[in-house]
Amino acid sequence: MCELSKKVAELETENERLKEARNLKASDGQYVIVRTREAGVHAGIITRKKGDEVTLRDSRRLWRWWSRFTLSELSQEGVRQDKISECKFAVPLAAEIDIRPWCEILPCTSAAEKSIREVPNANK
Repeated sequence: MCELSKKVAELETENERLKEARNLKASDGQYVIVRTREAGVHAGIITRKKGDEVTLRDSRRLWRWWSRFTLSELSQEGVRQDKISECKFAVPLAAEIDIRPWCEILPCTSAAEKSIREVPNANK
């Protein structure tokens, strides 16, 4: 019975994550991952989006990451915990950053945001 209870709890957690993911939109105040054409991949809080320019605060450049498969999974599920030491994320910027041109903006779930923020700053 204990194993069944554990499975039910896992399914309920996954159901809540999926509900949250369905309601995500890249709007002001949302934590997002931004893929750019020329400046790499960034994660941060979106403060403005106009045309092909987006402004982020508390942003980090993501140099190397591990997720289940793609950036889409990173935005939904976060960093693979067994690979966190292999991730290379820059120090969060204190100032806002304007990124242009962006080619993809992925709203993050709260679980993904938490895991991205928990990755230690890369020192090299």
